Amino acid sequence: MDTSNKSASEFKKRFEAYNRLQAAAVAFGEKVPIPEIVALGGQSDGKSSLLEALLGFRFNVREVEMGTRRPLILQMVHDSTALEPRCRFQEEDSEEYGSPIVSSTAIADTIKSRTEALLRKTRTAVSSTPIIMRAEYAHCPNLTIIDTPGFVLKARKGEPSSVEWCSSLWLDAIREIDPAFRRTIIVVSNLITVLRQISQVDSEVMCYLRDGVKGGFDEEKYKSYIGFGCLRDHLESELQKKYKEATPATLAILEQRCSEVTADLARMETKIKATSDVAHLRRSAMLNAASLCNHLEALLDGAANPAPEQWGRTTEEEKLESGVGGWPGVTIDTKPPNATLRLYGGAAFERVVHEFRCATYSMECPVVSREKVANILLAHTGRGGSRGLTEAAAEIARAAARSWLAPLLDTACDRLAFVLRNLFDIAIERNRRRHSGFKKELGNCVEVGARKRQARITGNSRNMEHFRIHHGGSLLFGDGDTASRSGSTYTEICSTAAEHFARIREVLVERGVASTLNSAFLTPCREQLMIALGLELFAVTDEKFMDMFVAPGAIDVLQNEMQSLQKRQKILHSCLNDFKNVARAL
Repeated sequence: MDTSNKSASEFKKRFEAYNRLQAAAVAFGEKVPIPEIVALGGQSDGKSSLLEALLGFRFNVREVEMGTRRPLILQMVHDSTALEPRCRFQEEDSEEYGSPIVSSTAIADTIKSRTEALLRKTRTAVSSTPIIMRAEYAHCPNLTIIDTPGFVLKARKGEPSSVEWCSSLWLDAIREIDPAFRRTIIVVSNLITVLRQISQVDSEVMCYLRDGVKGGFDEEKYKSYIGFGCLRDHLESELQKKYKEATPATLAILEQRCSEVTADLARMETKIKATSDVAHLRRSAMLNAASLCNHLEALLDGAANPAPEQWGRTTEEEKLESGVGGWPGVTIDTKPPNATLRLYGGAAFERVVHEFRCATYSMECPVVSREKVANILLAHTGRGGSRGLTEAAAEIARAAARSWLAPLLDTACDRLAFVLRNLFDIAIERNRRRHSGFKKELGNCVEVGARKRQARITGNSRNMEHFRIHHGGSLLFGDGDTASRSGSTYTEICSTAAEHFARIREVLVERGVASTLNSAFLTPCREQLMIALGLELFAVTDEKFMDMFVAPGAIDVLQNEMQSLQKRQKILHSCLNDFKNVARAL
């Protein structure tokens, strides 16, 4: 084989290797730096027409203002046996090519239908997702060019159209990529339009072109610098040189990507096997539960991650979403400080406790009817003793506290339980952001925790029962007839009862409630939650434990991901072998 044929054969192998790699990169989203020729320009500047001239036949859409709405990666393959062009399109989201298409109308229809289908799906006018078309033809070079949607630049009112040459969007884009224009070839593919623009504003230039060139142009001398044939040969030669220079670096990148994909595949296989490994799942679940408890404790102690603006709630939102509503029997506004701020965790807990204090202090001892005072007083008198009035007043105050203050405590417990229920969701979010690996391995275990934490909060609410029973009751006082109330004994008992009620209220708010609410809600979350979760989640048989990991379709998702990795591994290894063969010939 002579040198020229050997060189052509090597280039053809490099060209085909890069075409395969390019197709794989588009199909799998691989970020592999590949030497590429990209056609940039304004809308209707003739970019697609230039590509068609290089290819040797027309195929693109022209009945609309902007014909190209998706990038078109045009892989031209010179095949001397293909007297008619054979075009194949790469399938969407696959490295495989479809059946050959010969008709130029069918080619245009395929480009149009694929473009419209994607734009409808993404609801956009233009997409960056490319279409790959492989064209085999006897009259085309071995060349790959990417056709792009045209830039749109509307001239300002009164501005000449030729200003586009110095201020066009496509020139700005090129300057960002290639400031010195060392990798840029400016092609004038529609000379008639350009001359028309020049004639409108530059008559002197037009005069020079007409008079100065006439009769003095040496066509043979400048033949090699003019025409599509020259441009085609130059682009083909330049692409061949860039491919050759980039081959070693591309080979190294492919070796790295193959190693990474192989490692990803091994991890995926391990993950799928772990779905049926009870010991592995128990270990992962324990780690996840421990992490969740740590996050919960951090949120109770005070935290600002995740963002309270998104995950916190105002006082009104807490009331609305919990379904608890206002404080029973309280008619004044008990809006606490920071009521409009979105809080969660320990901050929201303390705000509810403060609101409970405000509601309790607003409650005065209710008015008691003469009949009820008489019933209590006469019963104490019958038992003897000189403290009948005092004991009667104390009994009345205790009954009033049970009847009017106990519902406030019930409301506080319900509001605090709601705050803690939300805290589990926030702790899960913190855990997901910082330890996303646990969630992927656990499958549906997080949802199991969601079902169990409701029972845990309900249990914490029941811890308040001893406090409610001690201060609770169902004795209701009527309004009575205030006009008929007279007598120093009745007045004295009511006054003394009001004093007792105030002391009970003060002891309840300042000494009893704060410590009891903390011991009923916060202490279990800090000290007992991990043990409780451990007993509920792990002190069960393997069969019952595995029932927690039932997630319909989860295994299928993992299997599909593994199949995708296997396909990626296969095509990357194939590309790697191609480039190893190409590298040996350098």
